[in-house]
Amino acid sequence: MKTTTHKVDCIIFDNDGTLFQADLVSFPAIVSAYKDLMKIHEIKLSIPSKDKINAQIGLPAYEYFKNLLPKEIYHLEQEFIQLCIHHEVLNIEKGLGSLYPDVRETIIELKYRGYKLGVISNAETGYFNAVAEYFKYNDLFDAYICLGERTNTTKKDLLKELLDHFQSKQGAMVGDKFGDIEAGDRCNCLTVACMYGYGNDTELKSAHEKISKFTQILNIFK
Repeated sequence: MKTTTHKVDCIIFDNDGTLFQADLVSFPAIVSAYKDLMKIHEIKLSIPSKDKINAQIGLPAYEYFKNLLPKEIYHLEQEFIQLCIHHEVLNIEKGLGSLYPDVRETIIELKYRGYKLGVISNAETGYFNAVAEYFKYNDLFDAYICLGERTNTTKKDLLKELLDHFQSKQGAMVGDKFGDIEAGDRCNCLTVACMYGYGNDTELKSAHEKISKFTQILNIFK
């Protein structure tokens, strides 16, 4: 990681794998949803492994859920989605989820340094709002939006929406997946890859900066 100063006026963060340890709630939620489907419909299913579930985190919600279902039960997709969201929200409310170490303190410091701060997510609305409410994103960030039920919308569109909202002259995009870095590039942002999240070295290699823990972002944005 380079130690440098960039002339940036706003910083936009991805959520899952960047701020929030999503697998702490998503894995048990998927397992519970599968068990519910098997009980309701009296069928046998193979529950995806944790590695397979984690590999989907960060994808648009409609891809995330479909990729976790075998083709023979695609007709149960909407029921599966609602069951997953139900269990995700319950898990968040139970306190199973967690922000990555020092996220709150680091965000507060960035805010003190004068940056406008936002969050964008490919996640479904109910889940994302539960995370935002539980961890009091209203106190930490100036704005946050998710893909939710929007159609024909990409991570780039969400990023541009917040950059326009902030009337940014130079923004930065911080995330853990290729889609985050790609969105940042397309919006002419400085890109920062979180190597501790759900992405891999190959998909994050083009990022301008890389961090292995969240506090290192303070070395980039002085």
